[in-house]
Amino acid sequence: MKREIGNIQVTDIFGSRLKKFQKLMKYKIRDILLVSSLYDNYLFEEDGRLYELIREEYHSLNLSHSPEITHITTGDEAISLAKTSNQFDLIISTMHIEDMHVIEFAKKVKSSGIKIPIVLLAYDNQERKEIANDPSANLFDRIFIWQGDYRLLMGIVKNIEDKINIENDTKVVGVQAIILVEDDVKFYSTYLPLIYTQIFKQSQRLI
Repeated sequence: MKREIGNIQVTDIFGSRLKKFQKLMKYKIRDILLVSSLYDNYLFEEDGRLYELIREEYHSLNLSHSPEITHITTGDEAISLAKTSNQFDLIISTMHIEDMHVIEFAKKVKSSGIKIPIVLLAYDNQERKEIANDPSANLFDRIFIWQGDYRLLMGIVKNIEDKINIENDTKVVGVQAIILVEDDVKFYSTYLPLIYTQIFKQSQRLI
């Protein structure tokens, strides 16, 4: 869009910048495939309100769409569903899968040609240490530790989205980035939900 002042045409900077903003966040996580035992899923649910709490958190932070979560207990079924449905944007797996070890599951996902990020969710450092020294642990895009804070799922989603979108978003509009330097899984599993919550709240105040 252009505006004419006298005999001079001036580019509408606002309209141009708005178009750039529309190109942000090309990759969004809308559907999550959760692969875990029934017991693990029970621990996630706690009082049965986990998914409701996630939706409330997204709504309170003015985030447009809270992800849907589909729970599967076996690796083979998860791989089959991911390949045939073509709807999932993220796979979250716990250490406990009914039909195979989680490392074997990650290898099968990659060898099946499924181009979906995989996150491993452990319950404590002891579980994490079981695979920390395994070279195949790098099959996971990130490892987190569940400590009972439902906001961790929001932190996982936003962290994976940022990892995939950062190159495009910083180049297109010049979006600023925060670098968190932390190698302790337990600590960044705690920090990220807090940091994202504060960023969204600050953004709301600015708007």
